[in-house]
Amino acid sequence: MEFSLPETVEFDLPLNPFEFMGRPDLADLFPNAAFSVGHIKYDVGAGEVTLNGRLLNDDQKTALAAACRFVSEQRRKEQH
Repeated sequence: MEFSLPETVEFDLPLNPFEFMGRPDLADLFPNAAFSVGHIKYDVGAGEVTLNGRLLNDDQKTALAAACRFVSEQRRKEQH
């Protein structure tokens, strides 16, 4: 079975201010309070990551990857 990866992966970077302030109770009460703080684009072939069109450096890419892993782990825990 063959498949091909997309050339780019893009997503918005949401922020729920209540979660950011450490108030998950309010985040649950107001789930639509999140807003986008930026747009991430990953060029698979070039290995470049941009935030709102600006190229991220290695430290920024590492921090973004860590944040994505954290969110993914939290969502997995919520599903179980």
